[in-house]
Amino acid sequence: MHATSLGWKIHVVHHSTEKMNFWASSRTHPINSLIVYATEVGVLLLLGINADILALWTIFMSVNGFLSHCNIDLRLGIFNRIFSTADVHRVHHSPNWAYSNSNFGNTTCIWDQILGTYQLPLEPIREQGIQMHKIPENYLDHIKAPFILDKYKKTS
Repeated sequence: MHATSLGWKIHVVHHSTEKMNFWASSRTHPINSLIVYATEVGVLLLLGINADILALWTIFMSVNGFLSHCNIDLRLGIFNRIFSTADVHRVHHSPNWAYSNSNFGNTTCIWDQILGTYQLPLEPIREQGIQMHKIPENYLDHIKAPFILDKYKKTS
């Protein structure tokens, strides 16, 4: 979603929030949600995951998604190297491009560790929200954003 123009136009709604909180995890374009869940759950389905395990994974993924977007300052030690905790995911939402293009894992950091995209600065990231485009704060404009994004004022 970060690497292509179309992917970014779909994903930018999620990054345009300036405050990390419970609601920030839900601030996403439906196409973004479809792509994320299809890739995460689709792979598990193709691998033949048991329905009970998939249900547990879906619950964990949902709860972790809410917690990773909350405005909480916890240092969870080794868990920050395994799971996408609030400290880890806050880095991904930084307005600093060097940080926001890291920590891509929604639930775990395992692929970020393997691919070298994991970052966790010593000091917690305090500022969130990539303000490349000022997207109006209403649901209809969020839905339209990928299709009319160029009309929004670029701020950087």
